[in-house]
Amino acid sequence: MIVVLAMMLFACTSPQRRAVLDSADSLMNARPDSALTLLNALLPDTTRMSKGDLMRFHLLRTNAENKCDTVLTARHAALMRRVCDYYDRQFPSPFGEGSGVRLSNSRMLAHYLLGRCYDDMGEAPAALREFTLAENQADTTSTACDYLTLCRVYFQLSDLFYMQDLFANQREVLQKARVYAFISKDTLSAIWSKVGEASCLSMSERNDSALILLKDAYHEYKDAGREDLAAQTLGIIISNKIDNKRYDVLEPLIKEYEENSGYFDTEGNALPGYELWYYKKGLYYLHGQKRDSAEHFFRKCLANATSTENRLAANKGLFLLYCKENRKDSIEKYAINYTELNDELQEQNESAKLMQLQAHYRYERLQETASRKTLQLTEKNATVKMLTGLLVALLTIIITLIYFINEWKKKKLMEWKNTISSYEKTIREHERESNELQLMLKQKNSSLQTEVAEANSILCNAIMEKSQRINTYENEIRLLKNRLEEMQKKEEKYSKIRKQATMEWELLKDALKRKAHDNPPVKIDFQEWKRLHSVILDYIPDFYYCLRIKNNLTDTKYDLCVMYRMGFRPMEIANLMGIDKSTVTTMRHRIYKEIFGKTDEADEFIAFIMSIS
Repeated sequence: MIVVLAMMLFACTSPQRRAVLDSADSLMNARPDSALTLLNALLPDTTRMSKGDLMRFHLLRTNAENKCDTVLTARHAALMRRVCDYYDRQFPSPFGEGSGVRLSNSRMLAHYLLGRCYDDMGEAPAALREFTLAENQADTTSTACDYLTLCRVYFQLSDLFYMQDLFANQREVLQKARVYAFISKDTLSAIWSKVGEASCLSMSERNDSALILLKDAYHEYKDAGREDLAAQTLGIIISNKIDNKRYDVLEPLIKEYEENSGYFDTEGNALPGYELWYYKKGLYYLHGQKRDSAEHFFRKCLANATSTENRLAANKGLFLLYCKENRKDSIEKYAINYTELNDELQEQNESAKLMQLQAHYRYERLQETASRKTLQLTEKNATVKMLTGLLVALLTIIITLIYFINEWKKKKLMEWKNTISSYEKTIREHERESNELQLMLKQKNSSLQTEVAEANSILCNAIMEKSQRINTYENEIRLLKNRLEEMQKKEEKYSKIRKQATMEWELLKDALKRKAHDNPPVKIDFQEWKRLHSVILDYIPDFYYCLRIKNNLTDTKYDLCVMYRMGFRPMEIANLMGIDKSTVTTMRHRIYKEIFGKTDEADEFIAFIMSIS
């Protein structure tokens, strides 16, 4: 019926075309395949459409293809770019109630579909940008807002944040999705967002909170009459119970999961992609001392494994089993297998991260190519300003260092001079006392011979004692003068080392700056890290002690602090260390929280790093 209707539309007028577009729009959510058939029937008539009708036609047709699970390509992206530009330039009509909201909905849908194109093409940074633009287009103050599309935007943002391990951001957008799913009366999407939020909490090691959300989702699926979806949530609950070794409550959960989840065939075998279940069930039987059953499921997991993660789990299960049976040869075999598979899985994860980084670099290069001509003069001025700022900053640092070194030398010299002056004053006092005693001896000599002899004896002893004290003070003065000379020599030597370290620091900083801006950027190699660590020990002696010894930072976190101390920006640090920019920001927050127990605000982290002298 729909095909016949579509064939009759080739020669329709403009109002009739708009009626067909309205019909396709009304069918979009319930029957997207029928909507796509209607829109395909209008393809020969696109040359006679007005620009507004043509843009709406492309918007609806791409939406229908997306709902029919069509893989969106660069052709779709180019088309949706035109649609986005068209709707972004439009202004809401003052006539007709809700026209502004309809335009906002169209803009949101256009940017959402463009983001889906980039997502299917593997361009994650561009997809994130378009989904964010789509979110900003939503007019949530109006009841006519397209909350269903807004929910889809948040679910796509959730997937992107999950791929980048940004679980806090993922949880935030899932909470927003749940609110708008309830507003649009999409109960299943609201419950699904709760399951996704539980997954975020689990990845953040907040298993108790995750379990509460999963139980709520389970009961809500039950109330909605979806036994299959309720049973599917049990998979995560069972994993949580196994991790917490709550094997005593697993039997009814496992039974319901296998019967109602839809992940098993009629013979009880897991469908492709769910082979990891055999490993979990093997752990359950292993805890219940049913070792034959445990070995059966571990080997079944190994035989049906389609991924490195599944093979790793199967080898781990067999290793745990043979540890309990104390079969040394088998323990060694599966321990080696587990180690090799774990290394392989890490390599795969690193490759995936590298692909994400490459996509990010590719997106950056495309953006740079598109705006190079218009920003060339601005970039030149910015470069001059940056170089001027760097020169001023460098001169300021050098002058400040010279000032503090001179002040330190003056302070030390003043301390030594005060010490020598104190000793000289003591010597003069003893000399004065000695002279007084000698004068007293001469005065007594003429009057009393006996008393003079006694007094002479006493005075001689006192003089000897004072002389010994004078000799002691003179020796101490000589030692202090020698120490003063040594301190001056050390200061001269330290000044030379400091000057050489400063020059080495600046040379190394310039070299790394060029590496960070190479195309493609070049990571710092082992020899350069070794050289940088040596220079910073001479340039800032307390830097290593404060961060590595006192605060016990890891090598990677210490290297990140060194990059910030050298004045590099987050993107430059990401290029030099071979990590993602978001990882740089995350590591910076974690370092500050690890040292001070709170999250840094504004430039607190950089101020702390620059304060270490």
